[in-house]
Amino acid sequence: MKDDSDQATPPEFISTHPGYETRLTLFDQWMPEALNRYNEDGGSKCRLIRDEMKRARKLAAQVHDSKEGRRR
Repeated sequence: MKDDSDQATPPEFISTHPGYETRLTLFDQWMPEALNRYNEDGGSKCRLIRDEMKRARKLAAQVHDSKEGRRR
C-alpha cells in the first residue's frame, strides 16, 4: 500500500492508527453525534476542556522557554 508521500505504509490491520479513508468515513459517521453532544449544553463542557488545554499549552511553552534560556 502506498500513501501520498510514495512511502510504503503497513496494512491497516497491523497499524497503530486507522487508514486515511477509514478516518474520513468514521469522521463523517461520528460528527453529527459529536455536534449534538456539543450543542446539548451550549458547548460549556467543551469550553472548559478548551480552557484547560490553553492553560496546559501556555505552561508547556513557559517550561520550554525556561529550558531554552538555560541552554544559551
